[in-house]
Order: sequence, then structure tokens, then C-alpha cells
Amino acid sequence: DSSIICDDKTKDTTKALNLAAQFIKKLQANTPFTYDDEKFFLGEKTLYSYLILKKLGYLNTKGQWLKKKPKYSFICELLRMNRNKFIFQNPTSINLSVGTNFLLLHNGSIAKDAFYKTILYMQKENLQKTFKPARTIIIVLQYRIPQKKLDIPLYVNGKFFPYILGFKENPDNGKSLSPLPYIPAKILRNLLNHMKTLQ
Repeated sequence: DSSIICDDKTKDTTKALNLAAQFIKKLQANTPFTYDDEKFFLGEKTLYSYLILKKLGYLNTKGQWLKKKPKYSFICELLRMNRNKFIFQNPTSINLSVGTNFLLLHNGSIAKDAFYKTILYMQKENLQKTFKPARTIIIVLQYRIPQKKLDIPLYVNGKFFPYILGFKENPDNGKSLSPLPYIPAKILRNLLNHMKTLQ
């Protein structure tokens, strides 16, 4: 059982829904993500991908390549490694909805967000032969309208998803106005061990 809900019929809405559905389907299939897959779904050198690639010496601080581009996607494989935390393998129902974002400006007026659309992906898994209610996972994704790409899931059941993946807030002691998060060594080692199995 599945349904799709949207508040408009624009090309951006259709593209957002289709890309999100393809991305989730790819995760459910549990097949490796190539770097080309990453570029197709997320774009290139997005924040969390950049953090990993820079840590591994693929990119410098300016985002310039120092090595040959990887065959497989580090950020997407990290998602796949953690898929059971936010994807039901065989959900009994799926609801996918997308809405137009609006911004409240300083002068009190409201403007349509030209940069993002928010996508809600809700899965239910009924537990047969029990009286327990269905388990539900709600994923919040954002679709970047200018680039026509997705961001990695933003929230899963109200929890900030990058933290679920293992990213940490960078304690820079106030040295930066906007310190970047970082990926701990243990998470990176597990990811690298996983990537070796794909070679």
C-alpha cells in the first residue's frame, strides 16, 4: 500500500518525488552506491560527503581533488550501512509527500522558498499476529531546487540524522562562527573496512 501526496503539480515537485522514491528504493535494494550514484542523487561534494573525502585526503580545504575520484560513494555507503535505522526492508505501507516551503521574512511578510522543497517519507510495518500498533518511521528530506538534488535525510523520527550516522558536533571552542561537524575515527574505520568489501 503506498500513496503520494503533493500540494502542487510543478516540475520541481515531480522531480523531487521521483528522485526521493528512487533513492529510497536503491537503499532498500541494498546494492552498492557508486560515486556516480552519489552525484545523481545528491550532487557532488555536498557537506557530509566533503567531510569524509577531505578526511581521507581526496579533497583539500578548497574542495579541490587531490586524488582520483573514488569508485564508490563513501557517504551513500555510510547510509547503506545504517539503513536498518531508518528503512524498513518490507514496509506494509508507504506515504510520500512534498510541500512548498514558505519563509517568514523580517518584515513579517511571507515568501515562497525558491531553494528547497521538504519531502516526508513515512513507512509503516505491521507486526502480524500481535496486537501491537504498526511501527512507523518518518524521514524528512530536503530537495535543492536549483541543483535538482537531494540532501541526505535531515531528520528520522525527529532525531537529527547526521548524528544517527555518527557525525559529531565539532568543539572548536568558539574559534569559528559556524564550526563544521566531524566524523569520529571509529566510524571512519568501520566505513573503510566496509568499502574494502566492495573492491
